[in-house]
Amino acid sequence: MRQVRKVYENDEEAEEVEKRYKDMKHKAKDTVQDIKDKAKEGTQKARDAMQEAKDKAEDQAERVKGRVQEGASKVTGAAHEAKEKAKEGTQWAGVKTKEGAKLTEEKTKEGAQRTEEKTKEGVGKVAEAVQSVGEKAKETAKEAWEKAVDATEKIKKTVVGNDDDDECKKQDDYIEDRVPWRSSDAQDQTFDR
Repeated sequence: MRQVRKVYENDEEAEEVEKRYKDMKHKAKDTVQDIKDKAKEGTQKARDAMQEAKDKAEDQAERVKGRVQEGASKVTGAAHEAKEKAKEGTQWAGVKTKEGAKLTEEKTKEGAQRTEEKTKEGVGKVAEAVQSVGEKAKETAKEAWEKAVDATEKIKKTVVGNDDDDECKKQDDYIEDRVPWRSSDAQDQTFDR
């Protein structure tokens, strides 16, 4: 206080400043204490939240682990069951295959005998049919030859015999106008069409 009194002119001013100083010091201590208390409280809340999150995570991990073990157990059981069923199916298929092979062998022998009999019958029928077809083919060829000779005569008479006819001249003119005689004419005519 002596130091404060030296700065101020009278004691009242010095006391007033000292009082304010003590109040501010006291408020600062209170504020620091409040801050410390709030920091401790926040730290505790953070610890509690972290512990709660940790507990939840561990709980969740335990549940997941239990489900994984349960699933693995089911898969193992299903695999064993599938293996047993496959073994039974293989045995059954083996028995059925042997039975089917015997039946197929018997049916094959019967079929071969029937085929042999039918083939012998068929050969005789085919020989008769071939002979009949041969005779019909000769007749058809003879008729075709006669018709071809007649057609040739008619064409010969039409082309050679009636050359002075007006109709033939019209056809000749038409052909001469349309059919190109040189390659350059052919290109010109393709564009005219």
